[in-house]
Amino acid sequence: MELPLQTRLRLNFGRRRAMRAHANCLENLPIYTAVVIALLVTGASSRWLDMLAIVLLIARIAQSTLHIGLEQTEMITGARFGCYAIQIVCMIIMGAWAAVVAI
Repeated sequence: MELPLQTRLRLNFGRRRAMRAHANCLENLPIYTAVVIALLVTGASSRWLDMLAIVLLIARIAQSTLHIGLEQTEMITGARFGCYAIQIVCMIIMGAWAAVVAI
C-alpha cells in the first residue's frame, strides 16, 4: 500500500533536513581537524583546552538537534546560529592557543 502524497512529502522533507544537517556538520570538520593537529604538533595540553573541546562538542550536538528536531522559526534559527558561533569561538581560541605554544 502506497503512502498518501502528503505523508511522502513530509518524510522527504525530514530526510532532506537530516541530510542538510549532516552536511552542515561536515563543513567545520576540516577546520577542527587542523586545530587538533596544530595542538598535537605543538604539544599543547591544558584542562582549558579539554573544556573548550567539550563546549564545542555540546554546541555541535545542540545545533544539530535544533536543526533536525524542531520546526524552524526565527528563534530556533537564532539559537542554531548561537551554537555555531560558540563552536567558531572555541576553535579560534584553541587555534590561538596552539599558535602561542608554538612561539
